[in-house]
Amino acid sequence: SVEKLLGNVNDDDEMNEYLEQLRTRPELKMLFSLAKGATKQDIEALGVYLRLLQEPAVYSVREDLFHLKHWLNTTSSQFASRLCNQYPNLTTAEINICCLQRLGFSQEKMASIMQVKVGSVNQNIYRTCPKLGLKNDKYKFRDYIHSF
Repeated sequence: SVEKLLGNVNDDDEMNEYLEQLRTRPELKMLFSLAKGATKQDIEALGVYLRLLQEPAVYSVREDLFHLKHWLNTTSSQFASRLCNQYPNLTTAEINICCLQRLGFSQEKMASIMQVKVGSVNQNIYRTCPKLGLKNDKYKFRDYIHSF
């Protein structure tokens, strides 16, 4: 959980101390060098992203999509905000699939994260394509999301 990642940090002093501890972890050192002055929300977003990299991934759209969107806004030129502003009719599921695609996950990994079959991921992509002005083609979807 995010609380586990944050180590039950209760105040700003504890948060700053915890952030300093995280900054020294080799696997996170580069991330922190790119994002000096990380906020609690940044750390929570990082926690969600790191959980997605695990096998099996632990993810809940209802609980984690907000943090995932923050991560993509921070690391990918406001990707989630631009996506939602340009395509206000996208559903939560469609935004989720776009975010997971932007992170570069394969359809198999997306299915694992979402705890569905790969066919369900493909259906979700095909339903999203027309709303983005694309032909129903998973490769065009992938390329569009990565260049968006």
